[in-house]
Amino acid sequence: MDKPVIGFIGFGEASYSISSGLVDEGVTGIKAYDVMTYDPKLGVNISKRAKELQVDLRDNLQSLIEGSDIIFCATSAKYAVPIAKEITPFLRENQIYVDINAASPTNNYGLWCPSLCSYRDDYNC
Repeated sequence: MDKPVIGFIGFGEASYSISSGLVDEGVTGIKAYDVMTYDPKLGVNISKRAKELQVDLRDNLQSLIEGSDIIFCATSAKYAVPIAKEITPFLRENQIYVDINAASPTNNYGLWCPSLCSYRDDYNC
C-alpha cells in the first residue's frame, strides 16, 4: 500500500486531534465524513477544523469508504454497530477498519465475526 489514504467517520474531538498529529508528521490526503457537517451549529466547527488541516470532507459514507485505505470510526459508541453495518457493502479487500468508539466488545462481537472478520476461527465465530 503506497501512502495509504486515511479516512475518519466522524470529525469531532478525537478525529481532529488524531488528524492534527498525522498532519504534523507530514501525512496528507486525509478524508472525513461527519453527519453533522451541515448542522447550523456544529457544522461550522467541523468545517473550520477540516479546512485548517486540509482534510477533505466527504458528503456521504460511501464516498469516504471507497476513497480510503484505512478508516477510523470515531463516533458516539451507540452508533458503532449501525455504522459498521451501513459501510460493510462498500468495504474492499485490504482495507483496514479501526473502530475507536467506546462500545463494549460484546456489542461488536456479533457484527464483526460473521460479516467482516477474515480470521473467524481465531475468534470462535
